[in-house]
Amino acid sequence: MQNKLKFSLVFAVAIQIALLINMPVANSYQVHQTEKILEKQIEEKDFGEELLDAGLNLLIGFLSIKQIQSVAAQEILQECCLETEQGEGCVDFFVAQENNCVVDLIEGDCSNVALCELGCCTDPDEGTCTTKVTKQNCENSGGEWNSEENCAIAECQYGCCVLGDETQYAVEGRCERLAGIYDLAKDFRQQIKNEIECLNLGASAIKSACIFEKERCERLSEVECNLKEGEYYLGKLCSNPTLNNSCERQDSVGCIKGKDEIYWFDSCGNPENIYSSDKEVSWNLGNLLTKDQSCNPNDANANSQECGNCKYSLGSFCSESGIVGSKIQDGNFICKDINCIDEQGNERSHGESWCVYDGFIGEGKDTVGSRHWKRMCIDGEIVVEACADYRGQICVQGELENPDTNEKFDLANCVMNEASICRSYNSKQETMVGNCQNNSMCYINQVDVDEGFKFEVCVPKYPKGMDLSGESEDYGKEVCGMATQKCTVLYEKKTSGWKCIHNCDCEDAIFGQEMNDLCISMGDCGSYVNYLGDGTDNSVIKKSPPVKWQDYTNYAEVVLGQFAEPKSLDEVLLQHSSLSDPEGYDPTESDGAAINEAIGLLGEVTGGLGTVITGGFAVHGLVTSGAPYGLSVVWADSMAALGASAFGPAVAAIGAFGIMMAAAGIISFALGLEGEAATIMMISGAAVGVYAAVAIWGFGLKLSAACGPFAWICLIILVIIGLLLKVFGIGKTKKVIVELDCLPWEAPTGSDKCSVCNNDPLKLCSKYRCESLGQACKLLNEDTDNPSCESVPNDFKPPIISAGTIESGYEFISEEKWKVKLVGAGGKCIPEFKTVLFDLEIDEPAQCKYEFQPTSNYEEMENYPLELNAYTSNHTFGIMMPSLSSLEIYNLSGDLKQMFGNMNMYVRCQDYYGDKNTREYLINFCIESGPDLTPAYITTSTPRENNYLKYGTTESHVTFYLNEPAECKYDLIGNKSYSEMRNAMDCKTDLEDSATEGWPCSTNLTGLTKEENKFYIKCKDQPWFKNTINETERNINVQDFSYSLYKTNSELKIESISPKGDIETGLQPMSIEFEVITSGGAYSGDSQCFYDFEDYNNMNSFMQTFSNVHFQTINQLMSGPYIMKVKCIDEAGNEARDFVEINIDLDETPPEIIRAYREWGELIITTDERAECYYSPSSCYFDVANSTSMTIGFSSQHRTPWEEGDIYHIKCIDTWGNSPNGCSIRLLPSFI
Repeated sequence: MQNKLKFSLVFAVAIQIALLINMPVANSYQVHQTEKILEKQIEEKDFGEELLDAGLNLLIGFLSIKQIQSVAAQEILQECCLETEQGEGCVDFFVAQENNCVVDLIEGDCSNVALCELGCCTDPDEGTCTTKVTKQNCENSGGEWNSEENCAIAECQYGCCVLGDETQYAVEGRCERLAGIYDLAKDFRQQIKNEIECLNLGASAIKSACIFEKERCERLSEVECNLKEGEYYLGKLCSNPTLNNSCERQDSVGCIKGKDEIYWFDSCGNPENIYSSDKEVSWNLGNLLTKDQSCNPNDANANSQECGNCKYSLGSFCSESGIVGSKIQDGNFICKDINCIDEQGNERSHGESWCVYDGFIGEGKDTVGSRHWKRMCIDGEIVVEACADYRGQICVQGELENPDTNEKFDLANCVMNEASICRSYNSKQETMVGNCQNNSMCYINQVDVDEGFKFEVCVPKYPKGMDLSGESEDYGKEVCGMATQKCTVLYEKKTSGWKCIHNCDCEDAIFGQEMNDLCISMGDCGSYVNYLGDGTDNSVIKKSPPVKWQDYTNYAEVVLGQFAEPKSLDEVLLQHSSLSDPEGYDPTESDGAAINEAIGLLGEVTGGLGTVITGGFAVHGLVTSGAPYGLSVVWADSMAALGASAFGPAVAAIGAFGIMMAAAGIISFALGLEGEAATIMMISGAAVGVYAAVAIWGFGLKLSAACGPFAWICLIILVIIGLLLKVFGIGKTKKVIVELDCLPWEAPTGSDKCSVCNNDPLKLCSKYRCESLGQACKLLNEDTDNPSCESVPNDFKPPIISAGTIESGYEFISEEKWKVKLVGAGGKCIPEFKTVLFDLEIDEPAQCKYEFQPTSNYEEMENYPLELNAYTSNHTFGIMMPSLSSLEIYNLSGDLKQMFGNMNMYVRCQDYYGDKNTREYLINFCIESGPDLTPAYITTSTPRENNYLKYGTTESHVTFYLNEPAECKYDLIGNKSYSEMRNAMDCKTDLEDSATEGWPCSTNLTGLTKEENKFYIKCKDQPWFKNTINETERNINVQDFSYSLYKTNSELKIESISPKGDIETGLQPMSIEFEVITSGGAYSGDSQCFYDFEDYNNMNSFMQTFSNVHFQTINQLMSGPYIMKVKCIDEAGNEARDFVEINIDLDETPPEIIRAYREWGELIITTDERAECYYSPSSCYFDVANSTSMTIGFSSQHRTPWEEGDIYHIKCIDTWGNSPNGCSIRLLPSFI
């Protein structure tokens, strides 16, 4: 019994060994697929089995322009126009773009032109200051320009301008201008720092009756009355009967500028008391009534017909009532309610603000052309503020609650859209999720199509809009292209036919739905709709059901109660599994010793793949002999050796079983069987092995007589089974590439909806909104207060296509109206794996498509040129064809040579109105089909050659890109043959593995400790010939490609950040220019620096950087402490961090005189800070421009000659313009 148990366990062990041996073959189809998240992929095609029967679908993938975008990409240059025909200054135009410039264009964009620098423009005539004006525009308009763009300069600081009994909060120059207009002496109070205080100053003068020549009466302040030499009667109205003048009481009603209430006016036009329908009480016998003495003083009296005592702080102010609406009994005026009713019928309090949107927001679904809007209730009127167009800003809304009344109050603000920051989080996968979840403007898009196709991406919650005119098409292609992805679906041929075994769901609608959602979240991309719910399809899906824009029309509808939440209230107020014990026998049971022995035996059996060890019996000859003869010898010798053993027959039977299983695995490997075919072979091996074991064990066959021939019979059976599986292709696999090309969104053709953009007065039409409504919609009068979206004329004709330019070495010949021939020099064909670029000219802006087989109409075509789906007058196409030998591995049928000798590209286009070519434009060409005699070469690498390593790094992952599929090796010693090179790279050699730069070969380079770490590379092309009779036809580089990486010898350091510490200013907000100096790193401190006032995550780049000295001006800084964090990174990835603390101290105090004395006939005063001092003999209220200076420049000591009998009214002003309200000191003649 014990022996039988041991035999059973050993038999079980042998079966497990067989499974282990065969499993790598049987499961060879299980592809581990990793998609590169957010990395732009190349259009790749599934190569069908019947080329000519299925058309030319195979070739499209290699002729597709998307495989050669990096070859064609060129830097877009801009030119700056200093003046256009419309008088605009500093306008950027793209090179070769039509422009209306009246002067010569300057190379480069306007941000680099000195005349286009933004600054402060002061108007010397009107005394006004305007922020952020270009130097060109300022000087053209007669202004004086200063580089401080926020006008934080002394002459642009606000103060209180006193104009008689009126005041106005203005800059000093404006005050001087107003005083001149009203023939008044300038009285500018610099020390008054806010408008409320200034207005209150004007309200302090009581206006009463002022009689002139005992007849005429005006209501003036006492100062004004005295200046005009009138007789002032405090507290009396001009209609007071005791004054005996011609002014009759309560002749009319009206408002007074700057006051809340409705007033009576006498017949002379003088204001009287606050209106009340009770005239007698309101007149008060011709005497003044204060506000508190007038009707209902503690009520707003909003919409009251009897009382005009409006009160702004309670919610009303004087206003004309208009044709309809409430009004007082004696005139068309009313105490207007300062609260509002919004677009939804909700009451909004004065000062409340809220967000308005064009449709659904968030989740990456903001519609094309949509904009965020902020609305405010101000003085009973709804005021609209548009957030930055193209969703450069989003409107966030928060809620405040009054703890006493529980009333809620909405506050909204337009804040910067951080869409680009959201996308940048994906560059660091280890922190991506945390960063994304912590930013309220981002969200995690979880793509989960199948087990082999799932990933997470951080995308913008509110995608930014894009230029729809086509002027910035490269940016759109780049951003949208981040969502271009492919899914590899795997099929296996089973006895029942082809069956999907991996990523099967990618061929269902879920692939298109989830990938198009990702595409939309990048920006204005994919199949989606505009803010009116009209759309277009811009996601090209191959081998999976399409997605239609009609599925998204509901996103154009506004969702009530939906709004973007702020990061904080300040943003509104301001700007895997555990292992368990395996089930089995309990070792405490009676047969435990036998089981433990079997477990120990299992450890020996699984000692090596392809080697079966059972006790002292080795089957190693099975692998090393390579022939049935060797197998039978080893088997027979082994059995004979075991004959004397008590368990000889048993072990021999087990050995026979194991050998048959191993033989089945070797036959599978030799014939290249996989999948179900390998599984069938494993089962067949097990069946033959069981038969052999039974024959030896059960029937007691003599080993010397039976084993040799019996083994041959068993092996022949297995070989026959394997050959049959091979012939019928069982276990063969094939790939289907399912992909979505995410293209920039294009507006619908036509112009039916253009005028809709002009219909909403609260939502001003813009270029972006207009162009989203139709291809033929264009904005007129863009820079005026009344822009208009209009349609361009329709010529009702399809575009005309003609041959354009072509790259050097090739030419167009035999051009006719609808076709042209493309040839190389001397009429030759295009070489294999050679990319040829050419242009087609269109007589009007149009969108074009192409195919390599005829189609019935434009809609059937799928492939776009380099410009993708953009409407332009010039389109770039490309041709690149693999070699004939590379295509043979795909079992293509038909005469490929004949096809290569005569190929066609078919092109159609459509214009803005959807007028399409019904006939195809044909480009005829041929591909050179001779033997490939040129070895592969490296086109580029990542990191680039001669790059520096990050400090302290001794290894680097490197990817080389080749012009054709190849296998590559590298070595530390040059001039070795390919076979002698020691290190093989991981090269992608399938035709569909091409990336934008070419076919990738990757490796990890280690031991990088030298100053220069140099490597030598050779490649061997045509990998499809590997281990075939054509192996010798493969080309190998004769010379090495050399590649070097250099060591960084020191860390990158931030040497200094300035300024730091206390910074005194008398102006706010103020601007500070920060300077950062860096050293060390890979490039002697040259790096890019970033800054932020919160953390080191979401940082902004310095404006002047990419060197070892970096500058950044920070504007709008108010008084108080700040900590600015700085991070600098060089090209090798070296990083340095530091911070600086500053404290802005606002000096709002005028200088004080700390000493005054007479000496040697001079008056000498000392101030507590540097200042300029002036004096006047007449009064403390004087204009320093008309006074006597005691100082030459700013100083702390000031002097002037002492004149006996004079009164010295002295006023001192510090460097920030702080001065006293009146005199700093007043010295009488008696002063000693």
